[in-house]
This record gives sequence, C-alpha cells and structure tokens, in this order.
Amino acid sequence: MKRKEVVLLSLAIFLLAFAAATFALTLYFHLEIEKKITGNAASTSVGIIAFVVIGENQMIPLGDAWNFVSFFLQMSDYNITKVLAPIEGEYEYIQEWDPVSNDFKFWSRQGTKDFSYFNKNKSYLIYMNNADNLTVSGGKFENYSIAILPGWETPDYVYEYESNITGSDFYNVSFYYMQKWNLTSQEFLLYSPQFPEPQFNQILPSEGYFILTDGGVIRYIRK
Repeated sequence: MKRKEVVLLSLAIFLLAFAAATFALTLYFHLEIEKKITGNAASTSVGIIAFVVIGENQMIPLGDAWNFVSFFLQMSDYNITKVLAPIEGEYEYIQEWDPVSNDFKFWSRQGTKDFSYFNKNKSYLIYMNNADNLTVSGGKFENYSIAILPGWETPDYVYEYESNITGSDFYNVSFYYMQKWNLTSQEFLLYSPQFPEPQFNQILPSEGYFILTDGGVIRYIRK
C-alpha cells in the first residue's frame, strides 16, 4: 500500500485573524487524509455507521472497505489479533493516527506492524476484505477523561449513545474542526462551528472521529 505524506498544519491555523487561511489549510488536510486512506478524494455525501448494543457486548457492522471505528466498552485485552479474532481473515489493514508525527502508524496482516495493541483512548481505521460484524465484550465507560495534544487527534468515543455537536465545544474541549468517516462514499465529512450547514452534527456509537484543537482534556460525562 503506497503511503503518502500528510501536510503539517501550521500553528497559525489557531489565529482567528487568519480564519480564511485556516479553512483552506484544514480543507486541504481533510482531503489529504482521504487520499492517504483511499487513494482519492471527492465530494462527500451523508452516511452513518449502524450499531447494536447487546448487554455488555458491542457489535460493529464493518463494510468491505475502510471503516473508522471506536470502542465504547473497556476490554480486558487490547491485543489486535485478540480483539479482531471474531473476524479473523476478513480484515487486512489498520491505521492509528500519531499526533506527534502528523501521520498514520500502519498495521498490515502480512507486513508492516508499527503497533500491536489498540489504544483504548483512540479511534481506528480498519480495512476489511469482506463485510462482517465485529463483536467485542467488556465493561462500560463511566465518566472518562482523555488528554489530547494540540492539532488533530482521534479520540475514542466511549458511549453507547449519540452525542450532539453544537458550537465549538465538545465534552470540555474547544475545537476548530471535526471529521468523521462516510462508510458508503469512503470520504470524510467535515464539521466547523463556522459552517452554516455542517455535513454532520452528531457522533454516533462506534464512530471514530478527528478533532482539531489547541489541546486539553476531553471529559466524557455519562448521561
């Protein structure tokens, strides 16, 4: 799989005086991530990830393409092959965002393995050769905090219910942009508090997301 460099975002994106430049850079970054994942980038359309909660099991339907997922249960073992054992033979690649290098770490079933465990504080891109349902078991998150660095991050979304996005605050963190994945079109959707009509306004259970901030602590508070 060809790996492309992602353009580094300047700290100037955080200055309101350069709002127009900020949007241009963010949109470019948004498209560059799509290119890195899928090899192309195009206009987006609305799509969602379905989910099922069965007791303390989480079932995530995965399409035969790239999926951007989060886990809302705390598992006892985060080893990749253990977590994905129910879909053994169906998944091929996994990507984990590294906010320090502004690049993806890569895991391939038959090649590169930059990491071997899921980080419970992160969302992940998983490429499936065939569609299947992944079921994981564990305990629910209660009130939970995740420290994030300035720039783009991919925090785990830890709840089994949706959260609305309004304004520029999300669970204690002020942000500039958010992105989530459209499984059907294989493209990112973009949210900004400056958009009169954002492409989405909710994070759903099992969905991963990108968020651009000045850093801080996401404090998930259970309803």
